[in-house]
Amino acid sequence: MFLFKRKLAPVAQLHEQALQVEKALEALCDYLSSLKEERAGAVAAHVRQARKWTLLLEQATGTLRGAPGAGALSAADLSRLAGLFELIAGEAESALDEMRRFAVKPEEPLRELARFSLRMLQEISGAVACFRSARRTAVQPLIRARQSAARGEKAFREFRRELLNRPNAVEILKIQEIYKRFSNILDNGHQAVEILGDALVLK
Repeated sequence: MFLFKRKLAPVAQLHEQALQVEKALEALCDYLSSLKEERAGAVAAHVRQARKWTLLLEQATGTLRGAPGAGALSAADLSRLAGLFELIAGEAESALDEMRRFAVKPEEPLRELARFSLRMLQEISGAVACFRSARRTAVQPLIRARQSAARGEKAFREFRRELLNRPNAVEILKIQEIYKRFSNILDNGHQAVEILGDALVLK
């Protein structure tokens, strides 16, 4: 695709990667609501695109020299964020794969977790975009991303307690595995928020 021939600054590449992960989660939410196979295909397509941006970003950060300015993202920050977005994409892909392989019917708590994950990624993606020009405007998206992550984790804990009361042990194990994927997405997103928040602190 022509997309990957463009010369973009590392922060812009990070933003493109984040957008692809966000789109993968959006397609996953759509799949959980509709169970349409084309939405499952869209998840995989966006994950592939995100991984291409990961490779380009790794190449770009390897050539960066010197310390960043106050409030900027360092090469180490960019690398850690790219790694976290890669993990989030992988967890989304695995959640979909396991749900289809285990023939797990999506319940409302699962759809709710997916929505919280998507909202979190939308805000993180917006915050990364702010680092391209007006970094200080990233504060509010980061606050909202943290709130979505906290709500998602609360929903995860509540459903896990309910799940343990079910009689079918095999069903519990299958569903727990899928729900854990979303918990990992929220954890990795929270780490991304912390990295971006730390970069906003003027040194």
